[in-house]
Amino acid sequence: MSVYGSLFIEMELSAGVWTNVITDVLQAPGISGKQGMPDSSPTTRVAETGSFNFTLRNDESNTSGLNNRYTPGHANCIAGFKSGIAVRLRIKYEYLPAQTIIYGHIPPLGIDIQTGLFTSRVKVECSDYMEQLAAHEMYLPTFTTLKKMESVAPLIVANIPLLPLATQYNAGETTYAAPFDMLRPKTRAIGEFNKLAISEPGYVYTHPEYKSGMASALLDEVLETDGQLTRTNTVTLAQVLTVDMTESELLQEDGETLLQEDGETILLDIASVEGDAIFNDSMSSLEMSHGANYFNMVKIIIPSRTVDVDANTVLFSNPKPFYLTSGVTKIVKGNFRDPANPEVK
Repeated sequence: MSVYGSLFIEMELSAGVWTNVITDVLQAPGISGKQGMPDSSPTTRVAETGSFNFTLRNDESNTSGLNNRYTPGHANCIAGFKSGIAVRLRIKYEYLPAQTIIYGHIPPLGIDIQTGLFTSRVKVECSDYMEQLAAHEMYLPTFTTLKKMESVAPLIVANIPLLPLATQYNAGETTYAAPFDMLRPKTRAIGEFNKLAISEPGYVYTHPEYKSGMASALLDEVLETDGQLTRTNTVTLAQVLTVDMTESELLQEDGETLLQEDGETILLDIASVEGDAIFNDSMSSLEMSHGANYFNMVKIIIPSRTVDVDANTVLFSNPKPFYLTSGVTKIVKGNFRDPANPEVK
């Protein structure tokens, strides 16, 4: 049987209707993109902005046979193509349904019309929901106290005009006394998520939603937060989806597989199953680094929650440094007096 993979780029030109434009995508420069955590550093807890780029034919060689098919505002432009629409990159492998790889929207400056002497093309850039977090300035979030990560995260998202398709807020372990007490003008939503993820420590990222045994995504986008123990409590082997052919071929009365003239079988409904991934260690090269995430000295700055009127009253100071070894708790004690009543310690 034939085994092949296909790419799709689909645009939501009207609500709920997806249009595949892959036939108008130029092979050069092709499709490029990135998504997820940029590295494995222990301080990298929030995914970077995911994006993918592609270039469309905008001259008569496109599928419509008209110039300016992808020029917003032009009479020949395909209806609905403009900044702000949703776009998804999908892949289809073997007989499985198409799978969403990345979902996003075209930002305000995401359509670049390039016209030359012999060609006309349009470069399109799409960004996932992490870009919304990076761009949005927090505005008067709901005041709250004594909340964990799974309770603070929806308050951040509720402050953003564009919501993700779905969310998954897993339980955290750390309770925050006043989550937004350090909020300032120009504070970005992604900065608040980074504070949560670093303090927990946990993770914040987006991904398509899949259900066990299904290859097609139930939802193209889920914003998820992981608490400190989310991943350690659900450790499983890496699994991949494979095609279950045991009951998917048309059989004869004697149980033998019915073949076509070309020798191919006749497939019925295709099922997919999850199986443990097996790595054969056949990589051609391997790059490793040592000591990148080891630290001999860590400096911690604890900002004051309350500042007096003159901003010059010192209640307690420790001029001598102290050191912490792994797994050791250090109690710091200090005496201070009430500035308004020096007789009271």
